[in-house]
Amino acid sequence: MDASTPGARPPSPDALQIPLWLMAIDPPCVRWRNAAAERLPPLELPEAARLGAWYRDCLDRGPQMLDWPYAGGPARVRIAALNEAEGGPALLVEGLVAPAAARLARTLLAFGHATVPLSVFDGDGWLLAHSPAARAHFGSGAGNLYELFMRAQDRADCQTALIHGEVWINELPLRTVDGERWHEVRVTRRDDPVEGGELLLFEARDIETLRSLRLRLDPLLDTEHALFERSGIGLALLRRGRIVRASRRLGALLGTTPARLLGRPAAALLADPGERRRLAHELGLALANGGEYHAELRLRRADGSHFWCTLSASALAGGTICFVEDIAERRAAAERLAQALDEQRTLIDNALAGIVFLRERRVVRCNRRFADLLGYRPEDLTGVSSRLWFPSDAAWAALGRESAPLLAAGGGYRAEAMLVRRDGTPLWCELGGAALDPADPGRGTIWIVLDASERHAAELALAEVHRELEARVAARTQALNRAVQDLHVEIEERRQAEARARHLAHHDALTGLPNRALFGERLERAIAAHLAGQTAPGARIALLFLDLDRFKTINDTLGHGYGDELLRSLARRLPVCVREQDTVARLGGDEFVVLLNGIEDPQAAAQVAERILASVCEPMRIGGHELQVTPSIGISLYPDDGQDAATLMKHADLAMYEAKSQGRNGYRHYAPRLNRQAGTRLRLAGELRHALARDEFVLFCQPRARLADGAVTGLEALLRWRHPQLGTLRPAAFLGAAEELGLVPELLDWLLDATCRQSAAWLQAGLPVTTVAVSLPAQRYRLPALAPRVQQALDASALAPKHLELQIDERLLAAQPVEIDALARRLDAIGVRLALDGFGIGRANLDCLVRLPLARVTLPPRFVRALNASAPATHAIVRASVAIARELGLGTLAEGVEQRGQLDVLKAAGCEEYQGGLLARPMDAGRFEAWLKARG
Repeated sequence: MDASTPGARPPSPDALQIPLWLMAIDPPCVRWRNAAAERLPPLELPEAARLGAWYRDCLDRGPQMLDWPYAGGPARVRIAALNEAEGGPALLVEGLVAPAAARLARTLLAFGHATVPLSVFDGDGWLLAHSPAARAHFGSGAGNLYELFMRAQDRADCQTALIHGEVWINELPLRTVDGERWHEVRVTRRDDPVEGGELLLFEARDIETLRSLRLRLDPLLDTEHALFERSGIGLALLRRGRIVRASRRLGALLGTTPARLLGRPAAALLADPGERRRLAHELGLALANGGEYHAELRLRRADGSHFWCTLSASALAGGTICFVEDIAERRAAAERLAQALDEQRTLIDNALAGIVFLRERRVVRCNRRFADLLGYRPEDLTGVSSRLWFPSDAAWAALGRESAPLLAAGGGYRAEAMLVRRDGTPLWCELGGAALDPADPGRGTIWIVLDASERHAAELALAEVHRELEARVAARTQALNRAVQDLHVEIEERRQAEARARHLAHHDALTGLPNRALFGERLERAIAAHLAGQTAPGARIALLFLDLDRFKTINDTLGHGYGDELLRSLARRLPVCVREQDTVARLGGDEFVVLLNGIEDPQAAAQVAERILASVCEPMRIGGHELQVTPSIGISLYPDDGQDAATLMKHADLAMYEAKSQGRNGYRHYAPRLNRQAGTRLRLAGELRHALARDEFVLFCQPRARLADGAVTGLEALLRWRHPQLGTLRPAAFLGAAEELGLVPELLDWLLDATCRQSAAWLQAGLPVTTVAVSLPAQRYRLPALAPRVQQALDASALAPKHLELQIDERLLAAQPVEIDALARRLDAIGVRLALDGFGIGRANLDCLVRLPLARVTLPPRFVRALNASAPATHAIVRASVAIARELGLGTLAEGVEQRGQLDVLKAAGCEEYQGGLLARPMDAGRFEAWLKARG
């Protein structure tokens, strides 16, 4: 069987070519050496302290390599710690490299007698001579030193070491006549003493067998060392009563190191010197019969303190192995437990409440109080069924049925029950029970029993008194209820009369609206709140003075009855045009006034005036007649147009007359500047209805490009109004009015049709317009009708759906999430691309990026503009937004790029496309086509 095969018999040490010594530590001496060591000069013996230090290092860290004093100079050896049963601690010394001087002498002077293969090569590695052992081992075929090496790395390492004048020593496989075998190789460069020049001395010792032995021995030594040193229990090996080996844990328990314990008598560790003889006697008797010894005793630490431990000992060949475990905490815990049990028993026996322990509903133990309650002695009840103190089998069984589920679930049971004493008298008690261990019902239950007889009798008496009192109170209450009902009727009638009086004093009798007095009070309170700083900064009060145009004609022609009904109908319409906290009042005749408190924008007053105009102008059918009136409205603002109520009323009245002088059916601000702005807005609203019919809207385009190479990838379609007098207007100037007039769907329809037609024409002409984007405005839109309208525009223009991209404003997504989800699914089914516009500025959450079938997200101009400034937060937001989109497989487009620095930051963040003035400003379709052709 080969030596490397598992289970093979280890080779004899004398068969090894490498020298081995077994070195005793105290006193230092060579106990044994193998044949290879016999042929070498004797080893020098270091002092015992040095040997002991090497021995402890090997115990702690395993086998070591070191330089051993030798006759021809230090020799590199390998040492391992052994602990012989009889001889005590020892070192196994393995001579790896013989001293350089002795090796050179054997090579040059006794060349022909060497047993280790030796060879001499010239400085270039060519063979000069083999020793007989080398020739027999390697054969005569290798003419060069490096042909013996089987691994290229070994050849390179050897050459490098020799070039630097170093001795090369290594363990490696070499080619031999018997095939590949492991050797310990030493190559030394020396001067040629005969012809000059250099010689390479090559020494190769076959360690194939030794290597196999090492592979078997090292794991065993490592395992034994690990088990001994890492055990959680203190371990000690005794020989003739003295410690020859100790574990780290034992040293820690005794407050010292394992090395300080070596050689000490084990009995000296006992805390009580008087126990030493007894321990030696008992230990000897137990181990002499081949048994084991176990005891609890006290040991003394190095600092003189004592601790309790368990000692277990077993006999080994030539010694004793001892196991020591610290039980100080366990003994302390046991003492505490015994004390707690004694205290608990004392408490139970002297408790004022009855306590009984039951198992299978039989008494295990009870205290004296429980037995006294029932008229027994405690010993009389031990082992007795609890049925004894119940009045009947049914009562006993009923309590068992009620309590068993609660106790099994780990809960408690509480009840009041009648028990029976020994003499047969009843005893009302409060019962409280709990399971000792809900997981193990067999352990039983504990019950607390309190005498409730006196309380029960008191409760019965109290219940009787309570019934008598309730009867008396019921009779008295019935009489009081009748009196109270009469009083409530009287109070309600008086309250209603007072409410009618207050309402008539502060409200108009004809319309029910607040009258002049109530309106004046509310206006004064609003001004006072502003003066006291109780409103938001910049907030204003608006006063709208309204007068009906030519109302007198209706009264004169149809009669005051028609006029009054018209005013009542108008009083129902006006509150709908304002907020709940605003006030609409009638001053008298056909004059109304509106109080808008806390508006932040003066334009809000004009918007309310426009709603009132539209509402009042709607025809009203009264008495078979369709009547239509128009109002003139004047607006004044606090504090801009007056600091008190009278001034505001006067200025609003003047503004109302100005509206009448300008043709009626309109409104005017007291301030000329606001008046002009309101007039322009009203003008646009009036002309917007006719702009579509007059073909005043045009298509503008702004191109998009790829950041990587600058190639044009598409465009965004934009809406412009070419007003005959005001010039080209952007959507911001008229989209608000379009929303109020309900024209947003019509404008979007026009933009879709124009975009699809123009894109189809460009694609047919061969222009690279791959994607054209249309933005859905943030204003609310009839979303369910949009998908069919998109399909209609695509069909009419023959444009493929993949070329059209709809950009959904994030604010619209937040306002109409359900409608947007349905629209997105329908557009995705059509094949239209979807993009999320203004990603990061609205209130839409990240879930929409996963939920919706999006193709890209756009970074808003607000973020892009901030990239020029030193704003790390904005840079981080842009990088994070691009990273999120990239991880979700979405494209990214930056809008509003105006400067090269912004473009560089976006490219570094990984953004894919950009749009803005840096590329091109928005332009009409004709200029865009020319621009695109000019770029080639």
